[in-house]
Amino acid sequence: MLASSIWWSLLLVRCATALAHPRDIRPMDRLEARQAQPKPPPSFYARIMPLGASIVFGVGSSTGTGFRKPLRDTMRQDGWNVNMNVEAHSGYHIHEMFNEVDKSIKSQPNIIVMNLGTNDGNNNVNISTAHERYSALFNKLQDQIPGVTIVVSTLLPKTGNRDVLNNQLRNITTTRRLQGQKIVLTDVDVPTGWFTADHISSDGIHPHDEGHRRLAALFYRGIREAWNANMINPPADTGMSDEPGNGGGGGNTCEKQFGDEQGPRNTQTGAAGVDDGIYSHSSQSQGITWTYNGGAAGTNYTFARLTEPFGKHDFVHINPVSSGGTPELGYYKVYPATGQGGWGGGGSPKEVRLADGCIFRGVRFADVNADGLDDMLCVGLSGDTYVSINKGNYQFDGPRLWKSNVGSAQDRVRLADIDGDGRADYCVLANNGDISCWRNGGQGDLADYWQELGVVFTGKNMGDLNGVRFADINGDGRDDWLWVDDFGRITTWTNNRGCTKGTLAPLWRVAATSPTHGGMGQNVGRANIHVVNVFNSPSAFGLGGRGDYVWVEKQSSGNLNFRVWKNTGGGATQQKADGSRYCKMKDRPNNAEDFLWISTDGVIRIYESLGGVFPVNSPWWGPNYIFWRAIDYAGHNIDRRDLHLADWDGDGLCDIIYVNPDTGLMDGLWLNKFKTTNNLNTANNWVRVNNAGPRGGNTPCPEKRGVGIYDLAVRFADIDGNGHSDYLCIEKNGRTWGYLNNGASGLTYVSQFKRTENLDRANFRYVDVDGDGRADLVWTDKFNGDARVWRNRGRIQSGESAFTWDDKGRLYQGQAQGSCEHFPDLDGDGRADLHILQSVENTAQTWFNVCPVGGPVSNGDDADTFTTPKIGILSVAAWTPGVYPMR
Repeated sequence: MLASSIWWSLLLVRCATALAHPRDIRPMDRLEARQAQPKPPPSFYARIMPLGASIVFGVGSSTGTGFRKPLRDTMRQDGWNVNMNVEAHSGYHIHEMFNEVDKSIKSQPNIIVMNLGTNDGNNNVNISTAHERYSALFNKLQDQIPGVTIVVSTLLPKTGNRDVLNNQLRNITTTRRLQGQKIVLTDVDVPTGWFTADHISSDGIHPHDEGHRRLAALFYRGIREAWNANMINPPADTGMSDEPGNGGGGGNTCEKQFGDEQGPRNTQTGAAGVDDGIYSHSSQSQGITWTYNGGAAGTNYTFARLTEPFGKHDFVHINPVSSGGTPELGYYKVYPATGQGGWGGGGSPKEVRLADGCIFRGVRFADVNADGLDDMLCVGLSGDTYVSINKGNYQFDGPRLWKSNVGSAQDRVRLADIDGDGRADYCVLANNGDISCWRNGGQGDLADYWQELGVVFTGKNMGDLNGVRFADINGDGRDDWLWVDDFGRITTWTNNRGCTKGTLAPLWRVAATSPTHGGMGQNVGRANIHVVNVFNSPSAFGLGGRGDYVWVEKQSSGNLNFRVWKNTGGGATQQKADGSRYCKMKDRPNNAEDFLWISTDGVIRIYESLGGVFPVNSPWWGPNYIFWRAIDYAGHNIDRRDLHLADWDGDGLCDIIYVNPDTGLMDGLWLNKFKTTNNLNTANNWVRVNNAGPRGGNTPCPEKRGVGIYDLAVRFADIDGNGHSDYLCIEKNGRTWGYLNNGASGLTYVSQFKRTENLDRANFRYVDVDGDGRADLVWTDKFNGDARVWRNRGRIQSGESAFTWDDKGRLYQGQAQGSCEHFPDLDGDGRADLHILQSVENTAQTWFNVCPVGGPVSNGDDADTFTTPKIGILSVAAWTPGVYPMR
């Protein structure tokens, strides 16, 4: 390849001979002197739409812009006014682009440059009838863009079935041009040697940088041929300016830059949604529910969830006396919970032996990997903690070092799920009662990283630190702070999701009464008081079992009487913002999404969009009303985590999808027929489709959702940009596979959409960041809210992933804790905005993600037009029907 600074110039003549190699001619005016006096560029804009698949998108080039930027910049340097807006989709075939061009027809380009058909050729798609698909596409473009000029190239070297397809293109364009249509063929084989297999990258499909520059020269030749032949008209008036500084032609497709969001703007009052208030305790005495006869004076015991994931707590006798007559370290007897207030059910206990050698005061049980079962941890005297992973069926793997100490001794260590992700975090107590924690950033059994959270709870001057406990009192999956005194009285502060940026400290709220538990009226010893899940009784649909109160009364005989109070309290499990969702439910000119609020049992209320306009003062949303109830349409309540709003049928409106959390099956699909009914709140609007989504031979997602409200295994997003939401299965570490939704053509299995980034699944979102119609991947930092983006470049194989993702680094500047950040398209421009929902009140502020004024409007374009080296210039000869230059 020659240096890009060389200006290539070739004179093409209509004869049978060919130049073996292009000649280097400088300067430009010498080249033009060889032709008839060149026609000066027009005064109007060349509004150019590059149309095609991955080659047009720029794959193979180091810049990602391919031939487009060299073509645009050279034309500008030659005096053309150019506004370029691309419509290219990697992996697409001719018939798919026929549907896709609808998105860009509204821009009414006066020039289309096209390279299309490579995927048809390589995939051997109906080669003999490709001319029919080309003709249908040309007809559509000419019918819907009056006066448009089409410059189409032949297919590049190494393309499958190339000769057949190129001959079809030559015949089509010759016929149409003889009919007076504005169409120009630019043949990549002319002149000989200009574009060869040497200009294709190592993947055998896409041009490398020099190849893209040479392709740009070919398209420029075709444009100048059309201009010389008076085939280019001024672009139609669309109401959007082509001038820089006036929205760059009105496009919404551009690269996002870090922190370039516009805001904040108030977009939501606190009137939407309901919560269940602060925690209010009540209980029912169950009396003595069980007596343990297997103990002796000094029996050591605890409770742990060892057999039923996310269920009841079993009774565990720690280090019982072995057959040798002495306590055996690492030996445990487990009595499963019956759910009726007792343990064991009259059967023999299950014996567990671990090679941990852990003495009683170091034994802890907590779930470190979010599988719903407690693992066994041994906290050493120094605070070093080792874990044996619970593999189910009373089998444990380990022990292994889980967390090194942070300078606090064994008696100051507490293990608790602070952030509600299902994984126990490592916490230590200070002398004043302050609690500092390190977040368990795990995706597997062990922590992949530890995130220092600092002080997450300030001491309450309760006195003895030995009274500090953590337990889930209300069943919301987050461990609450309890302080227990020797009389059995308990003071409770519930753990709720906070939003303050720069901390993961929860929003702690004291219960309605203090203490919440009145105690036994006598000194019973705080060590004998426990808050555990005995009955697995939730306070509301979709929640886990509450923490019941157990007093283990030791008898002189060594027997233990269990006095139990069933928890009937509730509150502090739901925040107003938990139910907020955004999706376009009603037909309107732009794609502004409506605001939906979903209750815990699947009742959906809409707050209608006002078209994406948010004035200084409210109202910011239109009428609100309930339009869908799970009990009516599905016949049962549905956890809101299992309801998804996504456009399954590709009509531009969001449908309702129920994913069975146990099987991953789409057990409910209700298509939104608003375009027909004009009324969401009617049964006729919701058409149920059975057996939709992957099933049978197409394996649904086997992954399970996690504890948190956003830790979902199944998601829906349009990955390939065809207007249909695809079915995504996301593993705990973020690796994503699933099925492309091809509409009437069914599903296409994709073994891997996106490889793992070893980051937690709950903080991933698939949304369209750059407005190109394909969902990009966003990961939010839970601590500071900064959002990292992987740009979806389309269906281009990258390693084991079927799509290529460019890591763009941080692009959204966090404004709150990550769990409070959402990415809807509120203004309808096709780009994901940064939307901050305050968890308690459900008020919101939005930072809008818009293309900068005067900035780029096509993928990869920028404002620089005078520093880019000019492309090689291929001279233009007059066209003669059926005669191809240099052939």
